[in-house]
Amino acid sequence: MSKSLKKRLRILKIFIATVIITITFFSLSNAADTSSDALPMSGVKSINFDERINMYEVIGTDGTINYLSKDKRYFFFGTIIDTKEKKNLTEERKAEIFKINFSELSLQDAIKLPSKKNGTKKIAAFIDPSCPWCRKLYGEFKKFEDVTVYVFLTPLSSKDVIRSLWCSKDIAIIDQAFMRDTKEIKIQAKECDSSAIDRNLTFIKTHGINSYPTIIFENGKRIAGYVPYEKLIKLINENSLNTLSRKEGKR
Repeated sequence: MSKSLKKRLRILKIFIATVIITITFFSLSNAADTSSDALPMSGVKSINFDERINMYEVIGTDGTINYLSKDKRYFFFGTIIDTKEKKNLTEERKAEIFKINFSELSLQDAIKLPSKKNGTKKIAAFIDPSCPWCRKLYGEFKKFEDVTVYVFLTPLSSKDVIRSLWCSKDIAIIDQAFMRDTKEIKIQAKECDSSAIDRNLTFIKTHGINSYPTIIFENGKRIAGYVPYEKLIKLINENSLNTLSRKEGKR
C-alpha cells in the first residue's frame, strides 16, 4: 500500500470519527433543547441547568434525577455528592422536587407503631425487613418518645414475608422481623386482604420512590437512606407541622 493511500485512509478515519462525534453531540443537544428522545432514559419531565455543578439536571417522570454535561455531549446516571459539604445533592433535590402531601398517604395501608407518649409528631416510612439499612432505621424508631411512625411495608424481595407481616398485625412479630435478619426468623403465614401491599407498590411507583428506606415528613419533604437518631429527631422537629405552626405564630 502506497504512502499516499495510507495517508488518505488515515484522513478518512479521522473524518468518520469526527462525523460520528458531531452527530452524537447534535443529537444530545437537540434532545436537551426539545423532545429529549435521544437521551438514554424514558419519561423526561424537565431539563434545567444547575450552576452549582455546571451541568444540566434531567428530571425523570419516574422520580429519578440524572445529569447532562454542559456541552450536552455526555449523559450521567448516578448521584452527585458534595465532598466538601458532605451532602448528597441528588437526594436533596429529590426531596425538594418530589414532595409528597402527607394527607395523600393512605395511613390505613400502614402499620402504626405505638408511641410512648401522645405521638404528636408524625412520619411515614417505606421499608422492608430484608433491607439492612431499613432494619437499622427501624431500631431508631423504637427509641422515639413522642413520634408516631406509619410503616408502609414495601416488598423489595419476598412479597410473601411482607404479606405475612401485614396479615399478622402483631407489633411484636414486626419488631422481630426488623430487629433481626429475616433469614433467622420464621413468620407464620396468614391469609387476609393484603391489597394494601399492592397499593403501596403503586404509590411508590407513582411518586418516584426508588431508594430504601424512604422517610416522609409531615410537611411533605422526604429523605432516602438511613438517618441516625439524633439527626432524625432534628429533621422531624424541623419538618413537623406543629413546629411550623409555632413558627407562624411568632411572626
